[in-house]
Amino acid sequence: RFTVRDNHAGGGNNRSDDLVVTVSGTTGPFAVTAPNTAVSWPVGSTQTVTWSVNGTNGAPVNCASVAILLSTDGGNTFPITLVANTSNDGSETITVPNHQSTQCRIRVQAVGNIFFDISNVNFTINVPPCALPAPTGVGTASDVSQLTWNAVSGATAYVVVINTTQNGVTTTTTHNTPTNSLTFCAQPGDQISYQVYAVCSNQGLGTASSPYSYTFAAPSGVATNLTGTIHWPGSYYGYYLNFTPVPGVTSYLMDWFNVSTNTMVTTNYPITYTGTNGSGNFFYYFSAGYTYKYRLRINNPCGTGTYSAWSVDLLPPGATCSSGPIASTLTQSRGCGSSGPCSYTNLSWPAISGATQYQVEYLIYNASTGQSLPTSYTSPTTPYTSVYYGTLSGTGWYIRYRVRVNCGSGYGNYSAWSSNFFLQ
Repeated sequence: RFTVRDNHAGGGNNRSDDLVVTVSGTTGPFAVTAPNTAVSWPVGSTQTVTWSVNGTNGAPVNCASVAILLSTDGGNTFPITLVANTSNDGSETITVPNHQSTQCRIRVQAVGNIFFDISNVNFTINVPPCALPAPTGVGTASDVSQLTWNAVSGATAYVVVINTTQNGVTTTTTHNTPTNSLTFCAQPGDQISYQVYAVCSNQGLGTASSPYSYTFAAPSGVATNLTGTIHWPGSYYGYYLNFTPVPGVTSYLMDWFNVSTNTMVTTNYPITYTGTNGSGNFFYYFSAGYTYKYRLRINNPCGTGTYSAWSVDLLPPGATCSSGPIASTLTQSRGCGSSGPCSYTNLSWPAISGATQYQVEYLIYNASTGQSLPTSYTSPTTPYTSVYYGTLSGTGWYIRYRVRVNCGSGYGNYSAWSSNFFLQ
């Protein structure tokens, strides 16, 4: 019988419950046999827990499964489950968890029954010494948002211990990273000192690196010599953005400004410096016929830098055999006047010197319904053509087109698309 009585002042209550325990004299004892001496288990290692079954897995006990638990306080509590359910066969292989203590005990207990046994002697779980050398080359990237060091052969990870001193008060933080770098941000002016440890496969730490100290600063430096080079990828044009980068900096934010309309097109557009095809060479598309300029600032995980000066004005290309007409010069007039249904429209553009033939690609679509006619082509020999499209149902129909030029040696690139011209 199990009885519980409360501690109410002036008279307590109690409750009882009865349990019948049947004991077999022909089975048992059920007993942990290993670990049962003062052994040491390294964290992360594979170990075997054994126990004497002594018939408890058969009649009349019939305990088919057991659980294996770990105590780190000499057996007072068992909060750590190593195996929740395994066969009651006397042996189980486990991976030693990172619960370091010199007062470890194992309990093997029946699942669905009330009996168990606890190992008789405390044993130790620890992290053995690690023979990896101290990391070398400890320092920072040029923009100080990255702590860097040389990789250590055999290391599975790294532990970085950082001391940050701000207004005379020093705080210490510990960081784990799988690679030989770590992003770390602080306040401008903070004094930083850090050391790195390589981590062994057994979770032990190698020798500490020499300390590295520096003053944390906001991103500094600006890109210079901002220019642009026209580039034609085929169906539209853009610019390679050439500039002299800040040494070691690959990430920037860009502002793109339309000089022709005096409007900011986009701000804080992220771009990555590649260092190919010239000095800077991001690639950026834009609408034909306009003049643009841009500026850059450093962008890293710890913040942004100050803006560079604006680039020189990036002028639109002229109309040539290789580039076709400028998109803003592509015009249209309805074949049937300004109103009413019509079955054709007229397209025209300035003549290009040396042109022997033009090719026009056009698309007729309905902005309201999303319906569109198949993309079509026509090849006039003059900078003028009429496009016949038959009867269109309803309203909301538009046309847009682009042109490329043959000056005797094959077609060049298409111009950018024209504006959307209303048909009906």
